[in-house]
Amino acid sequence: MLSKWNKLKSFFGLLILFFNMLQFTNSALASNVIYVDPEDSIQRAINNANSGDILVIKKGVYNEYPIFVNKSLTIIGESLGETIIDGEENAILIINVLADNVKISNLTIQKTSSGPSPVQTGIQITDVKNVEISDCIIRYCMRNLRLGGSQFSRIIRNRIEHALTNGYGIHLDENSKYNEIANNNITSNSVGIQVESTALNNTIYHNNFLNNSLDVGGPTSGANNRWHNDYPSGGNYWEKSPKADLKSGAQQSEDGSDGICDQSYRLDQYPLMGPVYVFRAGRWADQDYYISIASNSSEILGCQFNEEYAYLQIVVNSSLQKSFFLRAMIPKSLLWVEEGEHWNTYLNETLLEETNIKEDLKYTYIYLTYDSGFWIIRISGTHAISEMTSLLLVLVLIFISVQIIWMRKVVLRSFKI
Repeated sequence: MLSKWNKLKSFFGLLILFFNMLQFTNSALASNVIYVDPEDSIQRAINNANSGDILVIKKGVYNEYPIFVNKSLTIIGESLGETIIDGEENAILIINVLADNVKISNLTIQKTSSGPSPVQTGIQITDVKNVEISDCIIRYCMRNLRLGGSQFSRIIRNRIEHALTNGYGIHLDENSKYNEIANNNITSNSVGIQVESTALNNTIYHNNFLNNSLDVGGPTSGANNRWHNDYPSGGNYWEKSPKADLKSGAQQSEDGSDGICDQSYRLDQYPLMGPVYVFRAGRWADQDYYISIASNSSEILGCQFNEEYAYLQIVVNSSLQKSFFLRAMIPKSLLWVEEGEHWNTYLNETLLEETNIKEDLKYTYIYLTYDSGFWIIRISGTHAISEMTSLLLVLVLIFISVQIIWMRKVVLRSFKI
């Protein structure tokens, strides 16, 4: 049984979710899905689409640029590594987003021309709001991704890598504000993120900064932005940061490790002790759920969520050094325990006596350590999302029944009149 708090939360929250689902269904029915083949033109498909339509870009290499997205569209690649928009080392600009509420995902965007200054851009988002770029590979451009005057946009779960010489992985250009940059691999760029002086109030967290000549550049080096997501969520993984973790807590003054460095690094108050890996747990009620893991293990071989038995299983392989850690960041809407119940964490079927568990409003953070070797880690909660979807179905049926009864009364009343 759900706790009283969860019942209230479910009853009122899921009623809202039901109305949102109705709205989404109506929107989805009104939307048109357009498939684009390599012999077709992406730009022509955009020109023929209506706002709200979904463009599915089939596998292949598209030597087409610049592409102007001037409508509120969802653009999805069929296969990340095989759906490629290639600038052929000639493009000044490959994709230019010119409309609010655009979503672009699962594409590889690559190879602008080189030049004396980083103006050649893979994806540009300028003077628009609520744009989401997710699960893309953006590489071999002078500026892989530029936000200029963009607000309330999300750059999440992308590989942003190998910007050309003296180029930027991400450019937070003038007046880019209130954007979220999270769970990206920002790798092998001259500058990982270039931040201009009027790019303010952006939140940058759970990114991996690896092998960049300079991780953060710009006039103020990002001082007017937030480089973490508070405690216990944490900040970013910086390959070059000191790695000491003996304390925990918001002030890093409590005994016990938590997967967060004891001292800040540059502007990041809570730098992570290991790189972040993101795994898709599944999709329910038209929403994708993800689990993030920070770890210094040699390999994270897999992560599987079991909704029926309410557990998360992670397979790791660790070698060379003796001590390793793993920090799982689990959405409470996906897997949780009720008040008075406990998480159980197993290491190769052995129940661990000690784990450091923190939480905020949306996530539970479970920290554990282990020695070198091959390990199967199982984190067991007491409830999983399947219960929530079942409860939602009951609420939907109740709502429909009430509506039918109400409509019947209205019809009968009209006949009496």
